[in-house]
Amino acid sequence: MTDQDFPCVLPHRHDPDRPRRTADGLLVCLGCLHRLEQTLAEMPAKYDALARRLAPTGGHGPHVSGTPERQLPIDSTVADHRKDIVGKLASWAVTVAEKRGIHTPASPRPSGTATWLLVHLRWMAAQPWIDEFVRELTELHSRTRSLLDPTGRRRVDVGACVEPECDGRLTAMLAPVDDLLPSAITCDRDAEHTWAPGTWLSLGRKLHGAATFDARMATEFLLMIES
Repeated sequence: MTDQDFPCVLPHRHDPDRPRRTADGLLVCLGCLHRLEQTLAEMPAKYDALARRLAPTGGHGPHVSGTPERQLPIDSTVADHRKDIVGKLASWAVTVAEKRGIHTPASPRPSGTATWLLVHLRWMAAQPWIDEFVRELTELHSRTRSLLDPTGRRRVDVGACVEPECDGRLTAMLAPVDDLLPSAITCDRDAEHTWAPGTWLSLGRKLHGAATFDARMATEFLLMIES
């Protein structure tokens, strides 16, 4: 049995031509499943964070009729995207509920639908339409990230610093492809504790073996940079 016998049906950013073996009974590999879980789990918080971006910087809204006050300005792009998040997650929840013969979530808000979908994610990952779900979820995630951080740079908590006697935390600053500033992993206690992308794989293996590091986080880190 080889990896080619049961290749993951989802695309991969790194080394895309290398087949990934699917997890048992699923149509996706373990790395993709972990990323799906993380993306869904983070969606409610990101939806709430978008609410704080509804008011555009500068300017004032129109006058409220019959009062001297102005309405608070609303960024229609952010508002429309929040509606899109609600609508698409709720739609997928309805699809899963109908196919499984169960009740939909009690609330259509992402705090309810995303959590509900997480419960059924492994079942979803075995369905022939999982690639369509992932495509829509990825588009929502990417659009959300661009609205929350227009620079395109992401912060990812990596774990405890691996340098001896250092109690700092490591954070990865992930730059978009066309960013002139490189990605890096840095320590919040000592700026000299910095790792460039070319050393991330060896760093990830150190983290996985460090007693002070969460093994689950280490595994997710390695999957993130190898997939």
